[in-house]
Amino acid sequence: MDWLTWATYIAIFLVVWHEMHRFPETNRSFYKLQEKIEELESDKQDLEQKVEYLDTQLDSLIEQVNRLVDPA
Repeated sequence: MDWLTWATYIAIFLVVWHEMHRFPETNRSFYKLQEKIEELESDKQDLEQKVEYLDTQLDSLIEQVNRLVDPA
């Protein structure tokens, strides 16, 4: 092998090593971000259920008020 091939292999090794050691912190950030997104999605579902419950309660109250206003 000539020196250019060795230099290429060394460069590839350095690039791979650098990428492997650079990305662990980035991966942790992505995992934290993914956990936060999942938490927000869960909160969103809870809020959607609460809004749906409040909507049915509001409909029920409106119906009761309408019956009081017009009992016929």
